[in-house]
Amino acid sequence: MIKSYSEVSGQLILYSQYEFYYSNSKLKRFDKKQYDFNTGQIELLESSTYTYTGNNITGSVNTDFFMGAPDTVIYKYSFDNNDNYMAKNYAFFIDYLFLYDIDGSSLPLVFSKNNVIKVLDDPDEIPVTYNRDSKNNFYEFYLDGELVSRYLYDCK
Repeated sequence: MIKSYSEVSGQLILYSQYEFYYSNSKLKRFDKKQYDFNTGQIELLESSTYTYTGNNITGSVNTDFFMGAPDTVIYKYSFDNNDNYMAKNYAFFIDYLFLYDIDGSSLPLVFSKNNVIKVLDDPDEIPVTYNRDSKNNFYEFYLDGELVSRYLYDCK
């Protein structure tokens, strides 16, 4: 579980909470909760469940509870045969945690053994591309042709 707090009128309030549920050392469910200033409660915003083939998350069912009726989206993931670049240093996960916001559909990119190379959100296919630097370090990450993150390593 990861908890994030905000200061409101000089008081720390639990603002968001990320809950990770495992079975047999594999991520099976992820819940994202957020403080509702109207009710004063932490409320479920999103829940994702995962299916595996081997050690790769090949499917996720993501239900969004924000703003009324639940909205469910099913994603399918395709992989290469390389060990997961993002799992080596978790830079992508940390980027999302501190800069963006963790989303259940992005977790398979970090929690799978191999690299996701395509996300299918029927009927859309979203290519995922990774570039490595001259030292074979994971350097850039592209989603649907758009640069998402660039990482620099000991520049000495």
